[in-house]
Amino acid sequence: MAAVYRNDGEDRADKVTARILAFIRSLPEFPYIGRVHDERRSGLRICSVPGLDTATVVFRLTDERVSVLRIGYLGRNVMGYIPEI
Repeated sequence: MAAVYRNDGEDRADKVTARILAFIRSLPEFPYIGRVHDERRSGLRICSVPGLDTATVVFRLTDERVSVLRIGYLGRNVMGYIPEI
């Protein structure tokens, strides 16, 4: 959120961070949200943060947990950082 902080100030950066964290905390309750990318890795999903179209979360579902693998902001190619298995 350094770019948000630099460009828009601390208050905006705090709001963006809070929205992303709230979305991540909701994943165990709604684990099947987002697009499936099983071709890259079993259980892999990607979803934009609701209400914050500039943020994307890549996560993986297993039988035991939801694991956040990457958070992208402002159009960064988050899938490029996830190796295919």
